[in-house]
Amino acid sequence: MKTLKAFLTCALMATTIIACDKNNDDNTDDSHLKDLPENIQGDFSTRYPDAKIDHYFAQNEQHEVAQVTFTDKDGLSNMAYYKNGKWLSNRKNITLDADFGLIPEKVYDTFSKLGIPETQIFEHIFEDSKSGIEQKQYQFAFVGTYNFGMGDINNYANNIIIAEDGTLLSYNDYQLCDPVKIVPYDHTEFIQFAQSKYSDAKILGSTYDGRNVVVFISHEKNVKHVVIYKDDSNKLSWVKTWYPLDINTNLPESAIADKNDYLLQHPDAKLTAIRHEEDATGAYYCFTFYLTINSGEIISSKIE
Repeated sequence: MKTLKAFLTCALMATTIIACDKNNDDNTDDSHLKDLPENIQGDFSTRYPDAKIDHYFAQNEQHEVAQVTFTDKDGLSNMAYYKNGKWLSNRKNITLDADFGLIPEKVYDTFSKLGIPETQIFEHIFEDSKSGIEQKQYQFAFVGTYNFGMGDINNYANNIIIAEDGTLLSYNDYQLCDPVKIVPYDHTEFIQFAQSKYSDAKILGSTYDGRNVVVFISHEKNVKHVVIYKDDSNKLSWVKTWYPLDINTNLPESAIADKNDYLLQHPDAKLTAIRHEEDATGAYYCFTFYLTINSGEIISSKIE
């Protein structure tokens, strides 16, 4: 891990934001806080007492949504988001030439057990803190060579998210960035939606997935992905909930039959993943097969 080197940063803000550049290199006291709206100053100075503010951005003239870019005591770049004066989240960019001791030991241990070669080319490492989620989450994005038994794939993109306690939340292929497509970086209502659906679950984290938001929960001894969609009228709806299964999981006879039927039709296909998925139509076992090095297919077996 000590030899890793970053070469690309991920664009995080929409270009429609109104920016007010506030460079405060000469500040030696709290006078630089005057650049922030009064309803943010108190929270920011308490939450980030050692921060050096680099830039302040507002979405509009009313400053309803704001981003404060600052450098922390470790010299790392951060972006704190506020909405109507309320803190929403902070994203810290952990540079790869910085001390890896900034990553919690449990997170590092989980990442190490995934067996990612040190020769992978990293895009970024983010530490995210979010309102409504007790733990921080750490996101690793990189490209490299991958082999799942059908030959090498070059420039293979991965995005790994690990909770502060070391829980692996997500290991996605071909998804480099967690794009902040709009401001604010606000998942509060999605988190509340997931909590209302699974009242006995613990919220572990959240991320974007295309137009959807995924809320990670600990529920019934599984780390589940609750996929939620917001339409143009700002109405939230549940898309599905899924969680990965070990590829050697004991399955019911009906699921085994569906899997074997597919393999009879595609004898060269390779099973690479199994997951349990539930949506409005019912519950399913989903099998991911690769037919060639560049093409795959997912089939579903309904759970009766």
